[in-house]
Amino acid sequence: QGRTALQLLGPQPLDSTQWSIALVADRCVYKRSEAVIRILVGLGGAWGIARVLLFIPQPIRDWGYQMVAQNRYHLFGQRNQCRIPRPGEAARFLP
Repeated sequence: QGRTALQLLGPQPLDSTQWSIALVADRCVYKRSEAVIRILVGLGGAWGIARVLLFIPQPIRDWGYQMVAQNRYHLFGQRNQCRIPRPGEAARFLP
């Protein structure tokens, strides 16, 4: 929706009402479950095991992603404020 997304995705960004996360990597845009899996694998270490989830058909993975997204506050709680990134983390966020 912002300046950075327009630079990465072009003048007609994807319909963000249909997803809540996207990963732009290797000149591709990954959405929903595939974005989450690729992010987890990119973290390295034990998170690399998430790669096995790519063997699950995408419609099933995306359904699971949607269930977690719809129930995220119940599953993970809700905060009144967003956490402010520490100085070393600030470069990881879009301007």
